[in-house]
Amino acid sequence: MIPMTAPASADLSTKLMARKPHPINPDPMEIRPLFDPTKMATPPSTPSSPRGEPGGGDRPVSVSALCRRIDTVLKDAWPGAIRVRGEIGSLTDRTHWYFSLKDDDATISCVMYASRAAKVGFTPSAGDAVIATGRLGHFPRQGRTQLYVDSIEAVGEGALEAQLRRLVEECRALGWLEPARKRTLPVFPRRLAVITSRTGAALQDVIDTLKRRCPAIEIVVVDTLVQGEKAAPMIARTIRSIGNRHDKLGIDAIICTRGGGSMEDLWCFNDRGVAEAIVGCPVPIVCAIGHETDTTLAELVADARAATPTQAAMLCSPDSVALHDQLDNAASRLLTALQRSARLEHERHGNRSARLRRAVSGRMHAGAIRLERLSSRLARVRPEAVYAQRRARLDQLDAALARAVQKRLDRFDPGLAQQRLEHAVVGFVNDARSRLDALDRELTIASPISVLERGYTVTTKPDGSLLRSSDDASAGEVIRTRFASGAIESTVVGAEGTAPLPASAPLPKRRKRRQSHDPAQKHLFGPDSGTVEP
Repeated sequence: MIPMTAPASADLSTKLMARKPHPINPDPMEIRPLFDPTKMATPPSTPSSPRGEPGGGDRPVSVSALCRRIDTVLKDAWPGAIRVRGEIGSLTDRTHWYFSLKDDDATISCVMYASRAAKVGFTPSAGDAVIATGRLGHFPRQGRTQLYVDSIEAVGEGALEAQLRRLVEECRALGWLEPARKRTLPVFPRRLAVITSRTGAALQDVIDTLKRRCPAIEIVVVDTLVQGEKAAPMIARTIRSIGNRHDKLGIDAIICTRGGGSMEDLWCFNDRGVAEAIVGCPVPIVCAIGHETDTTLAELVADARAATPTQAAMLCSPDSVALHDQLDNAASRLLTALQRSARLEHERHGNRSARLRRAVSGRMHAGAIRLERLSSRLARVRPEAVYAQRRARLDQLDAALARAVQKRLDRFDPGLAQQRLEHAVVGFVNDARSRLDALDRELTIASPISVLERGYTVTTKPDGSLLRSSDDASAGEVIRTRFASGAIESTVVGAEGTAPLPASAPLPKRRKRRQSHDPAQKHLFGPDSGTVEP
């Protein structure tokens, strides 16, 4: 551990140099010798320092200048990022993270801004061993030298287990661990996809088990990284790719597996992105990661978990030997059932044959008795006599009909019949002429021509629409006035309201109606012609 605020000491430096770096993410920056301010070159003195900058002699400096010089010295000593390993002493989460890192001999204050803290993926607690990466700086307002942290990594299995527990609880809250969400594995899959490293022993275990149990299942091996920083994104992409194309590829289930290893080696299967890809995959997934005692997040959200790659292959495949035994047992039971069914059917057929013979014999006997009865009745009826009697009756009716027709003809008078017909025709024609005259009178009364002949007129606009009121006419507009004979066109000078006629005003003299034989005039004005004006 590098205590950033510890005084320079040869023994402490030797002690730190002798420590073995942590196996996770070792960095030579962690074993750098401590900074000793006494070995820094003294800047040349200047004749005057108007702003209180440090100078030579006994000239005092301001607190601000001293703090700036401390910050400059720290940044010059460590111009780049520095990695510090220690335990979280205390942490305050107030948008930004304010905490301390400590070991047995020293403590340093740290601050991590919210934008950086949001990318960590977990919230450290007091006592957690972490590696903080950042830059040194001096905060002048509080006179504090602190580490401005850009990233934090958990150290040790205890921290990884705590992070795994947090991920598990997060997935549990999302419902990803619920048994109701998980899909049922196919009983007889046609093709399985195996996601693992092509060079790993786990792949051979899966292939050997599937060939031994059910050689008919096709295996599609998808090579991917199963360890390291790039493994998790690659595994997630592979699962999504197979899920999106499972119909085209004919994939019925997926086995995601790898052999044993440390918790750090298996950590890529604790990635939230991998868990999300498993949950969103449309086909069932069986995960077998590590040894039997290892448990990863991918196994918890998978549709089925296997302790070993061999067990995963067994879960996804039926046993061919057991299938053969089941087929033999089923064939034996089927044969026994068929033999029993044939025996029962033979017995039922025999019984039905006996019943059929008895039924046919009974029906034949009953038919013979009925035939004798009908023959006796037929002999008594004698159809030949009945036919002769009916023929004689027909002859009598034919003679009577001939006599009736002849009698009718003898009494028929053609002249009288003609007179009756002519009288009827004349009466019909007279009635029709009377109805026609009445209709003609009604049509004449209703005809607009008759109204015009009484002295009224019809005025229309240039477009042919009726002029119903003086308000409809505009000054300067040309209007057309229709009389009983002929029409005139006039230009509107002005419009006045219509006044009612006085009671003593003489009515226009009615002229004799003139019959019009022009068929077109009858249709000159229809029922919607509007109001005519005198």
